[in-house]
Amino acid sequence: MSETKNTPLALQALDSQHGTETVVAFEHAVDMAPHLGGLAIILDDKRGPGFQGSELGLAGSYVSLNPSADYYKDAIKSGKTVARLGEFSRFFRERGIAPSTNELITTAFLHELGHADNFQEYVERMGGDTVAAFRLAKEVRKSQIATLPLKAATSRAEAAWTSNESGYKDKMRSRGVTDEGWAKLVTRNTEAYAALSCEKVADRFALGVLATMYS
Repeated sequence: MSETKNTPLALQALDSQHGTETVVAFEHAVDMAPHLGGLAIILDDKRGPGFQGSELGLAGSYVSLNPSADYYKDAIKSGKTVARLGEFSRFFRERGIAPSTNELITTAFLHELGHADNFQEYVERMGGDTVAAFRLAKEVRKSQIATLPLKAATSRAEAAWTSNESGYKDKMRSRGVTDEGWAKLVTRNTEAYAALSCEKVADRFALGVLATMYS
């Protein structure tokens, strides 16, 4: 499977495959934010979870999810989820749930819906001008990413390190960054990324929806 579209058909396919509850999560999210009801959902095994805004507003935007359980298992094994999603882990554990792959998938999905909801706030702030909203949201995110230790989202930096894109790894080596030093930088970057306001707002939305699901 490379790409599956439609809302909520893509989520039904995901739930059928993994036993997740993304359809229920989506219904709760739409109850909180009705403007998300027509948002496209894409299952794409070539990338991680994400929200892609559009100059057309939410009508041209979409949320993508990787349908492979291995993708999320690898994230758990790497320890990245501990640094990035500690607040969500506490949420589930406080309710007697040991978070696993399924909880991670649902959390990732709701987080990306949070970005979509935040994008709609930009649209409303710009008086319905979706082009201006798109450009503002993009600029705000870019300026916040620039404050990170690695000046990029961790996944992007790691990809550049692994492939030595444009000599990235060589440049970091020339600055004295060892493999051990790189691992520490990745952890710092992941923690700093989680603290960005553009990420916190999406986390708050996700936690709000989860609270309604587990009330």
